[in-house]
Amino acid sequence: ELPLELGYIGRQAQNIGSMSNKGIDLGLNYRGRAIGNKLNYTVGITGSTYKNEVVALEANSNTFIRSAGSRIGDITITKGGLPISQFYGYQVDGLWKSEAEISSILKTDKGGAQVGRFKYVDINKDGKIGSEDEVELGSPLPKFMLGLNLTANYMNFDATAYLSGVYGNKIFNFVKYFSHFNAFQRNRSVEFLTEAGKSLPVLDGGDNYSSQRNSYFVEDGSFTRLKNLQFGYTLPAGIISKAGMSKLRVYLQGQNLFTLTKYSGLDPDVTVSNITEGFNGQRDLSLGVDYGRIPIARTFIFGANIEF
Repeated sequence: ELPLELGYIGRQAQNIGSMSNKGIDLGLNYRGRAIGNKLNYTVGITGSTYKNEVVALEANSNTFIRSAGSRIGDITITKGGLPISQFYGYQVDGLWKSEAEISSILKTDKGGAQVGRFKYVDINKDGKIGSEDEVELGSPLPKFMLGLNLTANYMNFDATAYLSGVYGNKIFNFVKYFSHFNAFQRNRSVEFLTEAGKSLPVLDGGDNYSSQRNSYFVEDGSFTRLKNLQFGYTLPAGIISKAGMSKLRVYLQGQNLFTLTKYSGLDPDVTVSNITEGFNGQRDLSLGVDYGRIPIARTFIFGANIEF
């Protein structure tokens, strides 16, 4: 043993694996004129797609890393042959409908399975639900990222717009643990008023079975967002010169005006979680986990650019 005089010595961080990223970035810009050359406009499109793969973690191909700790355990798994930070857990297949159905599938061990609770798929067909039945549930890495820039000038008027989006990624909505399941506050989402016993488990204060890490938490994270929209007007020089100004432009700007998404959380723009501040070395193993992200504010700005 090391002498106590040396203080606390933890494990030394080491590079134990390799990872591959291959993709394509594309940018296209078009500039044109219209309305007797009085309207000048530009359309710019950027696109990116890539494939991420953990080639290996070490010589043993069975090695894996679990991360994104939570009250239902580690949410992600990283191992060779898969993208980094894959979600994993049980695959939900509706609800258990009857005791006869439970007995016909879970012949070895019923565990916490009860009528009205989530029904998990017995992947290895051993008659019970265990860690061997957990599977990859999707990747937080988008298949495609898109940006669209628009600018236009017509006489003294100008306008700009910027849209961005990601597509084909998944989000683990951990907020559902507190809003849909038997967490501390015992509250439930209003969805249970119509969906309890249908798409959601029945209300049961003792149900910790349905809230295990599973596919119900995983949602489509694709979205398109209007990040910026601005309209401006430059006053004629003959008017502002009397006030000693050479240029006066007024503008109205809106930021994050709308987001198109199927994600049920507050904000689909979930990448690296900030919950592990101070342990940043492994934040890339917790991608796409929504622990309760504060949504980006919609902002309106009125301003002026003045030159003398």
